[in-house]
Amino acid sequence: MQHFVEFVRVRVKPAAEKDFLDGRPDAIAGVRRQISGFVDAPVIAKVADEEWGDVWIYQAKEDAERADERASDIPEFMRMAELSEVISIETGWSDPEYRGERGNAESGTANQCCRRVKTPAAAETERLSARCCG
Repeated sequence: MQHFVEFVRVRVKPAAEKDFLDGRPDAIAGVRRQISGFVDAPVIAKVADEEWGDVWIYQAKEDAERADERASDIPEFMRMAELSEVISIETGWSDPEYRGERGNAESGTANQCCRRVKTPAAAETERLSARCCG
């Protein structure tokens, strides 16, 4: 089954990394309780000083959109979110034919992603590529 994946890059507030990471399991549990199409958030990785890459997986794009819309109603998620700033969110779909190698180029999953970048001046996101998010 193919899933919708968000690759979220955040900047964690200075000296808040421990609280951010300690709160992540509760945030995941809160999203799981509120969003029926949430699958998992299996990976978080430090990518630079105070910057982390976080992977969130949903059954469909609409489930991710619903999670974004309802985030303020999930206190566990908001506690974690208040310790960080979203730098960017890239999205795509898992490849159901992936077998540990590159995957099947004919499945159409290559290059099917869009990138939303939070602009510092205006708290909006902008679509750089609408190929998958259309």
